[in-house]
Amino acid sequence: MQKFVASIFFDECIVERPIYGGFFRLPAVPRESPPFLILIHDHTQWEPQPFISGGKSIPRLVMGEHIARDIYEHTATMGMGMSVDCGPGIWVVRDSVPWVNEENIEQPSWRPASDEEKQEMFNEDLTNAILRQQRYGQFLISQGDGYDKNPKERILITNRMRAAVRYYDREREWLQTMKDGDLKLCAYCMKSIDARAIKCPSCNEIVDAAKHAVMLAQRKRLEKEAIGA
Repeated sequence: MQKFVASIFFDECIVERPIYGGFFRLPAVPRESPPFLILIHDHTQWEPQPFISGGKSIPRLVMGEHIARDIYEHTATMGMGMSVDCGPGIWVVRDSVPWVNEENIEQPSWRPASDEEKQEMFNEDLTNAILRQQRYGQFLISQGDGYDKNPKERILITNRMRAAVRYYDREREWLQTMKDGDLKLCAYCMKSIDARAIKCPSCNEIVDAAKHAVMLAQRKRLEKEAIGA
């Protein structure tokens, strides 16, 4: 039974499952773009059964629904900070609903959903995915802000955290990919400091004369404007 997996997630997700036929890719989805849909088919795999078929491999059907659930769990529930209400905007598209008896009581069996029911469920899941992803994006940005406070921890800022900043149109100095020169030695006290520092926090010496000159010029301009006001 084939299933669709839908995504509005701002970062690419790749799931490798050789046992299911290999490689599933959910590309990054730009904001305001429609959800990306990937159709997951049933897969027949051959498994050795030494005690049943005399050592010969026999086919076993893996339902597309089970593969889709595996992809969803791998991408949307198994990462740091993820929970029922916080995680990537990824979901398995629903296409069936419970049977309801004459007393309007749901039964432990399912029927195919109508087109109207499918659209209603899709819209509901999309709304929930947007809210869930907003919480996850804020979590990632907060993580990046925390790492940015300590120069030695900036290497922990991930591309996914930067993707969240871009997706939600935030401004962060740590948006650019960190490079080897992000930490440098102060030429005066020889301690490791932030490469963006204008003054060394240890010895208070000016370590970037050009930026210091720009800062002084801006300060003088603001002082003149204040006096003029």
